[in-house]
Amino acid sequence: MRFIVRIPELDSTLYGDDSRRSPGELLQVLRDLRDSGTLLEGGLLADDRGGFLLMEADSCSQLDSVLRSAFDPSRYTVESHPILPLENLVALLEEVGTRPQRTKSA
Repeated sequence: MRFIVRIPELDSTLYGDDSRRSPGELLQVLRDLRDSGTLLEGGLLADDRGGFLLMEADSCSQLDSVLRSAFDPSRYTVESHPILPLENLVALLEEVGTRPQRTKSA
């Protein structure tokens, strides 16, 4: 199962009370995720300081476990959403398209 994971504030401030990871530490986390086989793609978001990850996991609980070990929930906000492969989406739309249309009663 594939998931899109969004981390709204992936970068870190290296002063004050901000306890997020430094860029070097984040790079190691991403390498560990890649080496584990769960990370397929990733990148930065153009509209904020965040990043996204395209990940593969057998279940939501497996993904949750991987993300909790990589990104401490007390330091990072992490959003994950399952995504539907294109082939499945096409099949779903074809199925919906063959169903009789419901009409509104007056």
